[in-house]
Amino acid sequence: MKISYMLEREDFYSINQKTLDKYYKEKHKSKTLYIYPHLNAIVTRTPSKRVKQYLYVEYSHNASLIKGFLTKMYTRIYINSFGLLSSSRCRVNGDFSDNSLIYPCNKKIRIFDFESGTVRVVAKSGFCNTGIKKEIEFREKNRASFIPKILSFDDEEYTEKIIDGRPLARIKEGQERYKEAALNLWNSYERDSKDIAISEYAKQLREEFALLIKKCTVKSADLGKAHELEEHLYALLAVSSDMAQVALSHGDLQPGNVWIENNTDNIYIIDWESYGRRSVGYDYAALYRDLRKKDGISRLAKSNAILDVVILYEDLIFKLEELVSLPEDIGSGDFDDYVNTVLREIKNV
Repeated sequence: MKISYMLEREDFYSINQKTLDKYYKEKHKSKTLYIYPHLNAIVTRTPSKRVKQYLYVEYSHNASLIKGFLTKMYTRIYINSFGLLSSSRCRVNGDFSDNSLIYPCNKKIRIFDFESGTVRVVAKSGFCNTGIKKEIEFREKNRASFIPKILSFDDEEYTEKIIDGRPLARIKEGQERYKEAALNLWNSYERDSKDIAISEYAKQLREEFALLIKKCTVKSADLGKAHELEEHLYALLAVSSDMAQVALSHGDLQPGNVWIENNTDNIYIIDWESYGRRSVGYDYAALYRDLRKKDGISRLAKSNAILDVVILYEDLIFKLEELVSLPEDIGSGDFDDYVNTVLREIKNV
């Protein structure tokens, strides 16, 4: 999620400044930073070579030669503009070197320090810190080669090493091989897998839905449509005589959350804040079936397979959890678009 989108969704400039004021409190030092929405970057006037290289890699799109060339040129021109092409400025009360980069995310911001090789992850001002807490909880309890180690943490932030690599979403050659390797790593991990009757699992999902929908009272989302979708999915699952395999799930195993380390080809899976118990097909759908993209969810909604209906029900709950975790009325429009897309496709099956 880029700053350019967050500017439409929320009062980003104000939220960003309040967040920085919260975490940078030195009275006698300050630094002006420059905001580049389409690069999703906040940097000094003259960012270092390491900061630039990180952004060049981030925007080396898996695309056509012409589009890739234009993207590279755009990135280089903007990041080397000495702030002239930035959309706005902000200030930090403390040391902030040319080797640092602020990379805003959905509910948190990442503060990269390329000199120390670490990144500090902090909750955005006004946003729930439940995701940060879940991330810390999972990673402290689960140690594996593919789960990045946390160096330090408290209730609202944690620090980890910068991964010297690139996300799977930015890799063209060998992408399918890396996908398979990442899924095999996760599937081979002890995930307490259990078989459950789909009709029984539907009852559990309905209880989760009911609890979450009660927390949406301040939202303008069309909850009537959400109920309509839930009732449709429940009706399909309640009469099923099939079984589903349920296990520990990452929750958002999209290609952007799978990183390949340079030189070693080691695989790291990041962003564990959505972990929970789901059907084993859910993580597969996120990685292989574009579950996080509109066309992917449309294709899934057109399927008659009962296990795909299970994934849709689980994803409705995922989207509701996301909506509840966002402050004020943020996220209602996106939630409505999602529900309407799924309803439209299901009714056409």
